[in-house]
Amino acid sequence: MSFAKKIMGSGSTPIHFITCKDLSGQDCYYFLLASHEKIKMLKNAANNQFDLNDYGKILASGYGLTPSESVKKKLLDEYGFDANTLL
Repeated sequence: MSFAKKIMGSGSTPIHFITCKDLSGQDCYYFLLASHEKIKMLKNAANNQFDLNDYGKILASGYGLTPSESVKKKLLDEYGFDANTLL
C-alpha cells in the first residue's frame, strides 16, 4: 500500500482541491493531500511563488479550472477518492 493510500485510509489528512495560476499565468488545479495546518500556511503564501510539494502530496493535477473525467477516474481507481465531493 502506498504512503498516500495509508494516509487517506487513516482519515487523518484530508484532500483539498486547489486552483491557481502557474508561472506562465495559465489556470491549473491540484488535488493535494495535506493537513489543515499546511493549508493555512499555503493560504498565507498564496500571493507569492510557492511549491505545492512543500505543503503536501499532489495526487493529481492538470490545466484549467476543473478536472477532466479521466483525472476523476484516476483518483477513484488509485485512491478510492470521489473527486466530485470537492467540486
